[in-house]
Amino acid sequence: MTFLTTLWQTYQDIAFIIFNIIIILIIGNLGIWIITKVKSRFFNPVYNKYPNNNYNKVYPDLEENSIKQLLKETWSRPCIYEPFTQFKERPFSGNYVNVDKQGFRITKNQGSWPPQPDKLNIFLFGGGTTFGYGVKDDQTIASYLQEILENEVNHAVRIYNFARGYYYSTQERILLEHLLISGFTPHIALFIHGLNEFYYRYHNDRPFYTSRFEQVTSDRRNENLLKNFPINRLLISGKNIVGRSYNRKQRNYNNKTKYKNKHLIDKSINRYLNNKRIIDTVTTTFSTFPVFVW
Repeated sequence: MTFLTTLWQTYQDIAFIIFNIIIILIIGNLGIWIITKVKSRFFNPVYNKYPNNNYNKVYPDLEENSIKQLLKETWSRPCIYEPFTQFKERPFSGNYVNVDKQGFRITKNQGSWPPQPDKLNIFLFGGGTTFGYGVKDDQTIASYLQEILENEVNHAVRIYNFARGYYYSTQERILLEHLLISGFTPHIALFIHGLNEFYYRYHNDRPFYTSRFEQVTSDRRNENLLKNFPINRLLISGKNIVGRSYNRKQRNYNNKTKYKNKHLIDKSINRYLNNKRIIDTVTTTFSTFPVFVW
């Protein structure tokens, strides 16, 4: 009986320790999750990264609280999944940044959806600069261009700003094709290209979040599930912060090397030209006039 009693006592001790570890993990993950959610409401990614900048020089028409709100609305909106293009700007309603559920950013005097055929309808495509990261809805390229064109052509012009952060010509081509197939045909399809075409991640024609989607659909789903626990994400984040400064010089060197690689540059240019040819052909079929701005 002494042996069984000792064994039973050992089992109780081990079970008690395991039970408490589980409780601590649950409470810890829940606490970190709550802190993360509360922090996200007040955290400003731009001010946190560049705390000593004089933002009033960039935004002379806004008070400091308004500047903080604009930057928070700009950079605190995670993307959302979209078929075919991989991702899009998340629908959002703010003081300065507004994104329609159809995927376009609201322009000053925004036209209704679907577009009215009696207006000169322009679908605008591009990356984050064309979307207008860091500026108000009425200060985007789309808002200014719409106002200028209306004065020039003396006709109602409606621009739908389908530009999105990280986008380049392949995603924009697919987005245009999807809009046309869905029955939305603009008079003009306007593309503003340049910077993102040579972003080093796109040399192999892989959109920005490709690696994340590959992880989701890989055979390592259980491992990915564990990585999503708040405590594990916190540890990974801390590891990244520690290693970021150490690896920054090496990353910059590698990126500069890639930008000096003639083969990769030619590959990016050829991809853009091929996308342009396809867009030219598709828009001709749908009686849409394409305009390309570099």
